[in-house]
Amino acid sequence: MPRWFDINPEGAVTQDDFLRFEAVAGYALPLELREHLVMANGGYAEPSGYVVPHPDGRIDVRQVDCFLALHGNHWDGEVPDAYRRRPLLDVLADLQDEFPDESMVPFALDAFGGVLAVMIDGGAPKQVVLITPDGEDPYNVAPSFAAFLENLH
Repeated sequence: MPRWFDINPEGAVTQDDFLRFEAVAGYALPLELREHLVMANGGYAEPSGYVVPHPDGRIDVRQVDCFLALHGNHWDGEVPDAYRRRPLLDVLADLQDEFPDESMVPFALDAFGGVLAVMIDGGAPKQVVLITPDGEDPYNVAPSFAAFLENLH
C-alpha cells in the first residue's frame, strides 16, 4: 500500500460534501472511494507508478500526479499548480461533458495529463480507467480502486 502525503489539503470531507456529490453526479460514491476520501481527500502517494495494458500486448508505465479532493477552491487556472487543487466535482463536470453516457468518479490526475476514474454501472463500481487528453477511448487499468492502489509501484 502507498504512503500518503499532503492529505486533506482542502480540509476534511463532511457528510454535506458526499450529499453534494450525489446531487451533482446522480449516484452515490462507491464505499471504497468514500473511505479513501475520508482518509486522504486529495494528496499524493508514494509509490505512484502504475501500468496501462494495451489490447495489443504493449504496456505503458505511467505515474499518478495527485489524487483529487472532493471539495476545495474551484480552479481558476491562474495559479501555477492550481490544476492539482482542482476539486473532484470540477473534473467530473468535464468528464460528463466529454462522456455524457458514462457514469464515473474521477479520483486522480496522472503526470501526462490523463484522468483516472472508477467507472460506475448501475450504482456499483467497476474497473479503473485512464482517460487521456488525446480523445481515445478510456484504457482499463485495474479491476477496482483497491486493486489500483495495491498495484502502485
